[in-house]
Amino acid sequence: MAIGSHRLIGFAFASADLLVEVSPQGQIAFAMGAAEALSGSPETALVGRAWRDFVDPADHAMLATFLEGLEPGARAGPVLVRLAAPERAATLTAFRLPENDGAISCALTKARREPAADDAMRRALNDAGALGAAIRDKAFRLAYQPVVRLDGSALHHFEVLVRFGDEESPFPQIRMAEELDLIEALDFAILERATETLVRNDGLKLAVNVSGRTIGSSAYVARAIGLIAAKPSIRGRLMFELTESAAIDDLALADRHLQALRTEGCEICLDDFGTGTASFAYLQQLHLDVVKIDGRYIRDLQYGGRDATFVKHLVRMCHELGMKTLAEMVETAAVEAEVRRAGVDFAQGWLYGLATDEPIAPTANVAAA
Repeated sequence: MAIGSHRLIGFAFASADLLVEVSPQGQIAFAMGAAEALSGSPETALVGRAWRDFVDPADHAMLATFLEGLEPGARAGPVLVRLAAPERAATLTAFRLPENDGAISCALTKARREPAADDAMRRALNDAGALGAAIRDKAFRLAYQPVVRLDGSALHHFEVLVRFGDEESPFPQIRMAEELDLIEALDFAILERATETLVRNDGLKLAVNVSGRTIGSSAYVARAIGLIAAKPSIRGRLMFELTESAAIDDLALADRHLQALRTEGCEICLDDFGTGTASFAYLQQLHLDVVKIDGRYIRDLQYGGRDATFVKHLVRMCHELGMKTLAEMVETAAVEAEVRRAGVDFAQGWLYGLATDEPIAPTANVAAA
């Protein structure tokens, strides 16, 4: 069977049992390998069928989000998927070659099914499928936590936090989204929901999180700019908070993307400074508006010591670089007093209010700006 050079390139990364190519219309345009071992059908029977016919319906939502979020030139996976053939599963890696007219090359390797691991695998697949569906349908809650100015305790903005179901911490789902290459889709879904809140509330200012992995995506930045252009009333009221949950590989590219967002009137905040080894490199190479100091340095600030010294020097350095600072986890008046004394510009924490389902202005001696 002759294989085009673009397919050879598309499959070059793969060492797999079955290679398939999925057309932009969602059909299997090409198949080569152990099709019968994975699907119960020969290669020729797969060609022309929708990829959904090849995959267990329980994993349709997860895999659709996984494939749709794949940019030209990008590789994603491996992810574990259940197949339509009974009791069969495979790990799938995907690659979208720019020269391949939108088609996606997929490499599948039969997953070993040990009886003792079946339940754990089933739970993992169910969780992944549920997350993909939640992102696609925006089936998550947003919570809003106030951030105040310390020069007068006026409300400055709310940080937008995502919540899944009844769980308060989104960390497991965010980690899963990064492992499944769904984080960009999740970040944009949250951004869309946040901009809807801005449109409904004149004068409101919101900060949305963006992963270190997502900020490297030109597609995400282009979509974000398009969203702002389509809703001009939100201009100047949207901030992006860059998280360090995933390291940034190309700081120069990330900075270009951040500056494109700043050009659209968006301030940029670096989240949780002090938790990652790359933090000082970020300060050196990224042009930022606000640096958020991790709460572990803030909680014990009132007791002095090395943390207090670190915070004071960090605040001074940031101001010299033209950046403001934000202290998180300010929970008591004593800590707030020390944060003010250190010269921090903004504060966030229980002292001003918990995250709520609606952006509610703080009541503890805090007035709306």
